[in-house]
Amino acid sequence: MPLLEAGLIAAGDLLRHEQPRRHMVHEATVTSRGWLKLTDGRQFSTPSRALAEQTGTTINGWIYVHVPSGRSLLQLRARVKRD
Repeated sequence: MPLLEAGLIAAGDLLRHEQPRRHMVHEATVTSRGWLKLTDGRQFSTPSRALAEQTGTTINGWIYVHVPSGRSLLQLRARVKRD
């Protein structure tokens, strides 16, 4: 939600994580309340939980790339903390 409030992401924005060795791409969409909606309709309040569900392993979901900006959620979160 802080990224939405800061105007760095918007509802409907696409997030993507690629696993080249596994030839997999995982995508999620930002909802109006700041949750992540997976392509199967499930929604998660944290990026790490969403990405873990997609990859089947514990993983830092802040590495999702915000497709419109080309930056990771981690990079965007750092901008919020700086400002």
